[in-house]
Amino acid sequence: GELTVIAARQKMGKSGIALQVGFHIAQTVGPVLFFSIEMSELQIGLRTFAFDGEATADELFRGDEHGWKRAADTISRNVDVPLFIKEYPQLHIAKLCAIARRYKRERNIRLVIVDYLQLIRANKNDTRELQVSQIGQDLKALAKSLNIPVVTLAQLNANVERRDDKRPRSSDVRESDAIGGHVDVLAAIWRKTLPHGQTVEPVIFSVILQRMAHSGDAEIGWFASR
Repeated sequence: GELTVIAARQKMGKSGIALQVGFHIAQTVGPVLFFSIEMSELQIGLRTFAFDGEATADELFRGDEHGWKRAADTISRNVDVPLFIKEYPQLHIAKLCAIARRYKRERNIRLVIVDYLQLIRANKNDTRELQVSQIGQDLKALAKSLNIPVVTLAQLNANVERRDDKRPRSSDVRESDAIGGHVDVLAAIWRKTLPHGQTVEPVIFSVILQRMAHSGDAEIGWFASR
C-alpha cells in the first residue's frame, strides 16, 4: 500500500478530479472510500451524477429540468456503484483510520481518498508541523496495513504563482517538510500561464516525486463544469 499526495492551488479542480478517479475505480475495480472534509454530501452526489451522464454539475445545481432528466438514467445505472462517501466538517486522523479499517473489513475497499490533507486534525497540543507529520505517518501506516493505496489531496503554496516557471516543486506543497518523508508519490495539478496571466488548457498532471520510478508530466482532459 502506497501513500500518494496530489496537490493543487484552489479552484484547480482537484476535488472533482479525485472524485472522478474514485468513481471510475468503484465502477471497474472495487469499493472506494472517499472522505470529504470540504465538500458536502449533496455537492459530491451532484458531481458524481454528472460524471457518467450528459448533464453538467452546473445544470444539476441550478435545478435544470432537462439536466435532471438526463441525469436520471445515470443515477439508475450507477445506484449500486460501491463508492462510499463520508462527509465530516472536522475529522481526526485516528477516527479516519478507524473508519477505513472498518470499511476494509466489512466492504473490502480497494482505495481510500481523502479531501484534503490540511483539514485533517491530530493532537491539538502539538505544533502544526508535528500534527502533519503524524497525519502523514498514520496515513502511510494505514496504506501498508490495509495493503491498498491511500490518496490524499493537498494545497500548493501561493509561491508557485509568483514564478515564471509554474511547474510545481515539492517545496511548493503546503507543509511538505512535515509530510515528505512518508509519501511514496507526490503529484500536482496545474495549468501553464501566458505572460498576461491567462491560463492555458488542458490541465497538466505532474509527478514530482516517485520512490520507485521516474517523474514526468501528462496532459489530462478535465471539464470543469462537470
